Amino acid sequence: MSTSLLIAEPPLQVLPRLAQQVGLNEAIILQQVYWREARSEDGWVRRTYSEWAKYDFPFWSARTVERVFGRLREKGVLTVEEDPGTDRTLRYKVNLESPLFASRQSDGLHPDNLTVESRQVVGMCIERTTEGLTANAVNPLVASGDAPAQHFDDLPIETVFTEWVPATKRDPSRTKLGPERRRIIRKALKSHGVEDCLAAVRNIGRDKWAAGDNDRGIPFNDIKHALGSTEKIERWRDWKPGKATGRAGREALMMR
Repeated sequence: MSTSLLIAEPPLQVLPRLAQQVGLNEAIILQQVYWREARSEDGWVRRTYSEWAKYDFPFWSARTVERVFGRLREKGVLTVEEDPGTDRTLRYKVNLESPLFASRQSDGLHPDNLTVESRQVVGMCIERTTEGLTANAVNPLVASGDAPAQHFDDLPIETVFTEWVPATKRDPSRTKLGPERRRIIRKALKSHGVEDCLAAVRNIGRDKWAAGDNDRGIPFNDIKHALGSTEKIERWRDWKPGKATGRAGREALMMR
């Protein structure tokens, strides 16, 4: 397989002009926030500093990540606030009203211009790796709780896994990918593509019944419950808050 990368590892985006304006570390984090923000349902990204360090910036400590986020907030280019209705969980989004972006639209520094470039770069990297899978949602930086990926073909699997862990509020240090979860994700990717699989694992993490708020007191939100069959993938992909499903129907779906 021909590639311009030195090692089989997904690249991290660095935007030179943005780095000149806000600093190198700040530019790396700001672009990654914007990448995740564009794929969230409500335009906000929800992660702890430990989760940012674990899944997005494994070369930094959580404390370093927190300091960089603080500097971005002070510069007025990142909005950070407590998520309403949660126990002090923070949410983030790029402040597109910042004078930095407003004054730079004409020379390409506005995020709307940068993401076009970013998507082209990410698309070139992933297109060579997934052999026909829908890859336009693959994260350009993936770190798993399991062993590092050795082949590009594993990257979409790692991406889905690293979305599922925080979505279902699992402990990253105690949650491993493993061969069975890898097999289930690979099969789901082959049949439905990255976008559907990501939507399914995010949505199962938002469902209280699946999280254990049921008469059994048992969570039904493992990878197999979200992606273990065509019916499960499509049910969770299309899940909406407040969408009612009978108990018998839910249990039958989860137990298969």
